[in-house]
Amino acid sequence: MKRLMLSLIGVLLLSIQTLTHAEVTLPRVIGSNMVLQRDMEVPIWGWAAPDEEITVTLSDEDEGADPLFSTTVVVSDAEGNWRTELPAMDAGGPYTLRVYGLGNPAPTIELTNVLFGEVWVCSGQSNMEWSVRASRDADAEIAAADYPKIRLFDIPHRPSGLLQRDVEVSDWYETTPQTIENFSAVAYYFGRKLYKNLNVPIGLISTNWGGTRIEPWTPPVGFTTVPALESISKEIQEADTNYREQLPQKMKEIEAWIAETRKALETDARLTQIPENRHALRHHARPTGLYNGMVHPIVPYALRGAIWYQGESNLQDGMLYHEKMKALING
Repeated sequence: MKRLMLSLIGVLLLSIQTLTHAEVTLPRVIGSNMVLQRDMEVPIWGWAAPDEEITVTLSDEDEGADPLFSTTVVVSDAEGNWRTELPAMDAGGPYTLRVYGLGNPAPTIELTNVLFGEVWVCSGQSNMEWSVRASRDADAEIAAADYPKIRLFDIPHRPSGLLQRDVEVSDWYETTPQTIENFSAVAYYFGRKLYKNLNVPIGLISTNWGGTRIEPWTPPVGFTTVPALESISKEIQEADTNYREQLPQKMKEIEAWIAETRKALETDARLTQIPENRHALRHHARPTGLYNGMVHPIVPYALRGAIWYQGESNLQDGMLYHEKMKALING
């Protein structure tokens, strides 16, 4: 227990740090086996130390192939954010994407088996979350799921009161009997239909949560565009204001808890819980809570579009749901 508490204190103390010596990193949605959107410029972004020079190249996957494309960008953001774009590409692959940084002649990051095709986000509540394993003829469907050019990216549940820049644990996978079993059935059957009709690689990003309303999936800016939803927009603004106003006091409480816990560990005294932050809106039912943690981390990944399967949890809204759909789309 003591070791756990010391580790927790260490994490809290180390969480306030800069990117002064940060290595080059990418969001998890940009990874090996991914599908990038064809026929449009594709943003590639990540994080590094301020003023770091980043080079991104795209090559055929053949060993020793010369880059088809190379671009260099200097990190000018004080927080270490950087972004560049790949040119529009036809459907195809596989390609290798390399990212160079830190003055190294060898790539800092190398992503393989990258395809260009059609990319779709698949979101909603339990209708979209419903897995292939739970569907009709599951054993036969799973056994037949051999589509190496249909790629899957499944975002885990993560509500957040603040915008998150990345998801916690996710990777791109080829569609096989082993990877499709717990994936969204609606997303998979939709993607399979596209693949058979278009004969191009398909990327499916699944982000869903059973029993959720539409409001948590909507970005803050969406509510501001719909006059009928002004009350929700004000609720979000007030929550953000309350969080910021209460944060200095909450930091003092946490600092006091750290000091008390250090003494308790030294004297074998009773340990207490870390103070809760009641103003942090993390609940998955609050407006923007799922957008912050489960959609914003993949922005600005290039997409063809999105499919949405949700509504039962907003059954009592009647025609107001039409206004909420406007907010979702506008956001």
